[in-house]
Amino acid sequence: MISKILFTTFIIMGFALQSETAKAAGCNYDVLGGEYFPWRNGEMTVTPMPLPWNEIQGIWRINEDPTVYLKARVASANKDRKLLSIDIMSVKSCSTQIASGTGYIDAGEQDVIRAVLTDGTYRYQFKLGLFSSTDLKMDTLNCGNSVWAATVKVVGTNPGSNTPLPTDKKTVAPHNMVLRKISSDLNSVCRKSPEK
Repeated sequence: MISKILFTTFIIMGFALQSETAKAAGCNYDVLGGEYFPWRNGEMTVTPMPLPWNEIQGIWRINEDPTVYLKARVASANKDRKLLSIDIMSVKSCSTQIASGTGYIDAGEQDVIRAVLTDGTYRYQFKLGLFSSTDLKMDTLNCGNSVWAATVKVVGTNPGSNTPLPTDKKTVAPHNMVLRKISSDLNSVCRKSPEK
């Protein structure tokens, strides 16, 4: 139950936490929340750049909390479709994912990874893309030339769940956040201790 509350809180607060931390670090992340791709930044439509698929596998920090990560593992790839296994995990409980799901890239839309994640109670739509820092009005000296960013939205409850879908606008609105890759090694965060 605590992990479900943690994930729901993480999703709801992720954008606000990332935004404030980024501003404090000089990375002015000012993209408006509450929109799906393509994002709008004022009057300008901000669309994702082509995805470098070979960079997606690894461990990603979703906000500046050093205990919550996204683990992305390439499940399969061919010319028509690419599949990605996604887990949200906490270093406090490496044996259990907070949420998990499958993402994909379709041949017709190769600049967005779409996924449905579940935490056992809720289902979340997750869209991930690579954006130009300039398009997002971010400081390229502090943020780099491009950033990986995601939109997450609660889209339903799991079958058999007795929990109703949240109704308050803040919870059900899409939230935007930046991901930062910390390692290509899928075991770098929750590495098992060597046996003696």
